[in-house]
Formats: sequence, C-alpha cells, structure tokens
Amino acid sequence: MKTRFLMLAFILLCPAISSAQRVRSHEVKSPDGSVLLKVEAGARLLWSVTHNDRQVIEPSSISLTLQSGEILGNNARVSSARTVSVNTSFDAINYRKNKIEDVYNQLTLTTRDNYGVIFRVYNDAVAYSFFTTRKGEIIIMNEEANFNFTEDYQAFIPIQWDYRDRMIFNSSFEATYREIRLSQFPKDSLAFLPLLVDVGQGKKVEILEADLEDYPGMYLDLNQTGQGFKGVYAPYPLETYIKGLNMIPGKRADYIARVNGNRTFPWRVVVISEQDKDLLDCDIVQKLASPSRLNDISWLKTGQVAWDWWNSMNISQVDFRAGMNTASYKYYIDFAAKYGIPYILFDAGWNIPGDLTKARSEIDLKEVLSYGRQKGVDLIVWCS
Repeated sequence: MKTRFLMLAFILLCPAISSAQRVRSHEVKSPDGSVLLKVEAGARLLWSVTHNDRQVIEPSSISLTLQSGEILGNNARVSSARTVSVNTSFDAINYRKNKIEDVYNQLTLTTRDNYGVIFRVYNDAVAYSFFTTRKGEIIIMNEEANFNFTEDYQAFIPIQWDYRDRMIFNSSFEATYREIRLSQFPKDSLAFLPLLVDVGQGKKVEILEADLEDYPGMYLDLNQTGQGFKGVYAPYPLETYIKGLNMIPGKRADYIARVNGNRTFPWRVVVISEQDKDLLDCDIVQKLASPSRLNDISWLKTGQVAWDWWNSMNISQVDFRAGMNTASYKYYIDFAAKYGIPYILFDAGWNIPGDLTKARSEIDLKEVLSYGRQKGVDLIVWCS
C-alpha cells in the first residue's frame, strides 16, 4: 500500500518536475564584467539586469502576440543559444564623433518556431530585439515589454501633452518632465521616451528604443507591479485626416503592425550610468541603428540655424513690420551672415495651408532665396 502511494505521488508530481525542467537559464556579461544579463526561457520569457552585483531590473516578461494567437516568447522551445563577443567600430555620419567603438557581448536565442531574441550587453547598456524568420506578412497584435524595478524609485517622466486621452500618442518631445515616484505615475496617462529612473547612489537607468522602422514607437505606462513600466503602442492607422499641422488617425485597426515576416524588431534598451555626465556620452542608439542606406551623403551639410520660432518672428528697432514676411527673413539672413550661421529656418506657417509649393502672400520666396545666396546663407523650410 505504501509503495502504491509513493508511486501515485511521483506520477502526480511529474508534470511539475517536467515543467521546471523546461526552464532554461542563460547569462551573459558585459565586456568589463560590470553588467550581468540573465534570461529565463520557460512558460514566460524573462530578462533581468544586474550592475556591479546590484539588481536594477527584476525579472521582466517580454513577448510578441501574433494575429493567429501565437505568443512569441511564451513556452519558448529554444533550439540554440549562441554567445559571441564583438569588438568593432564604424564611421558616424554628421555626428559628434567621427568613429564609434562598438564593443559588446551578445546572446542569440533561436527557437524551433521560426523566431528568436537577440540580447546585447554593453559596459553601459543592455538591449534586446525579437526577430522572426517567417514567409510573407505577419500581423503583430501587441508587444509585451516590461521594465520592473526593485523599488519605488524617483523618476523623470515625460507625460504626453493631453494625458487624459490615451489615443493621442503625442511625440513632439515638448512636454515637461515630472520628477515623481514610479507609483505616482498619473492614471490614464502615457509617457514617451526617453525616461530616466534614479535608482540611488548616483546611479541612473534610462529606458530607450532604437532602430525603429515600419513599427509604432513605444510609450510607457505603469505595469501591474506598481514600480515598473510596460510598453504601449499606437494601433495601426486605417484612415487619417488633417487637423492643423497634424495628420490624425480617424480609424485604427485592432493590431499595432503589419510587417514582413522575415525581419528584426526594434531594440528595447536600458542604459545604466553611475554619473550623469556619462548619459551625454552614450552612443547606444547609434550602435543599435541599422547602417545608413545612403550611398551619396555629400549633400548632407550640418550647421547652426537662425530660427524664427525662438523670437516669435518679432524684431525690434527696424523700419518695417516684423513677422512672417520677406523683410523679416532678409533681416534674419543679415544676422546669420554677420555671425557665420550657415542657415535660417522658415518654420510652420510660411506656406499656404495644405500646399507646400506656395508661400504665403507676404513672403517672396524667390527674393529671399536669391538674397540668401548673395550672403552665403541657405534656407531650411518646415514641411507640414
């Protein structure tokens, strides 16, 4: 009788033991050993980050949900886990550095179901990106991206302008950053990136994304932990209309993206800094971006600009009425020429609404262009 009881208990426990055995753990460190990434592939795909033996991101689930109902990341059947070390560099175009050193360790998890995830660990950042190797088009219903913190830290959170309307998805980057605790994140609101979290002892964690193409940008909302964030994405626009300077979706789909089934997805990034000045010197977005596809870059010429927006088209002590007119722009050209500024900018309002080929009647665009050439100052126009 005792033997039968033990056998029955063992049979009942087998599913739990089998489930535990299916969890595969992987680790990869940064080149200098200061950053440790842990990945667990089981019922959920979880990632966590430790910096100098202190956890900054607790286990956080990630996945992609397809229209078919398949969830890429759940019950992942990992067929290979490949780790490589990369030490290379590349030339930057019109950047504050001519050459960028790109040094990291990478873990690539490939599954039996034609998808995988790439994890990169730098000395100052961790990033991951899903990839799929499927034929034809796939529809992404939603993406799960979580960033769970260990405490209710203070954060610098940029809330979109009208946070009461979650469907606005404003990304003008002109909102005020609120310095609040994670748990104080306003209800029914969204934050745009970058978002900075102060995890104490001078250490900051910044959430970013990179290599965003043919895919909606990521916004953040407080997740169920109360001290972490989850990604939120604008649904795919089916119809649009013009309102002022903006193109507004009038009708949206119930999914976020229609994409080629053979592609990589945007990088989700966590930057870690021990000193604020290091944030200014971080090149992670450049490192993760796809290489430039431009063959001829000779026409790209950077430089300072005299911008009419900054002075509200208002000039004092002149013998003409200041505003968005020919005389004012010629005055801006004189200013730019005097101080060696290569450009002036025509901001929103210079053209007839809805027609970029026609300037408003107060502006003789040909005369301004000709005057700029005489003075060695070029024009940039805002297109909206």
